[in-house]
Amino acid sequence: MAINLSACENSDAETEQNLEGSWQYTYSETEDGVHMTVTATESYSLEDHRFNSYIIFHIGYPINADIATVTYEGKWYATKKEIVNDIEKGSVNFSFNKRLLDKSDREEFKDEILRELKKNDYQEGVRIKSPITDSFIAEDNEGEEYHYTRIC
Repeated sequence: MAINLSACENSDAETEQNLEGSWQYTYSETEDGVHMTVTATESYSLEDHRFNSYIIFHIGYPINADIATVTYEGKWYATKKEIVNDIEKGSVNFSFNKRLLDKSDREEFKDEILRELKKNDYQEGVRIKSPITDSFIAEDNEGEEYHYTRIC
């Protein structure tokens, strides 16, 4: 997910209040004939402006198994137009299905995720494209839409 940076002092209290809680979105992609589904759960606390992300990477047919989980946390803020997560560098953790990914595959996966995070200086963000109720749509800088659903 790419970012669109704004200054934290431009945060919007109403938007942040609407975001408080846990959200989930899923997206899928097929590459080289392999179908992968990514399910992300993001939780936002208004009290301390902390967030955490829990992302599961799942390979479909014929394997049909989770291959990796990535977690991280940090501070967040939102404006009327975007949500920005400032990821703490030391908080990024990986868990792998070692039966399905050998050491070189695990290292390649980890390097790719960290490269994307470093490219954006450990920030990620999305533009808010619809009102935030029990669901909303957001879009990254590459035009990818994410349909968030409140889970609690």
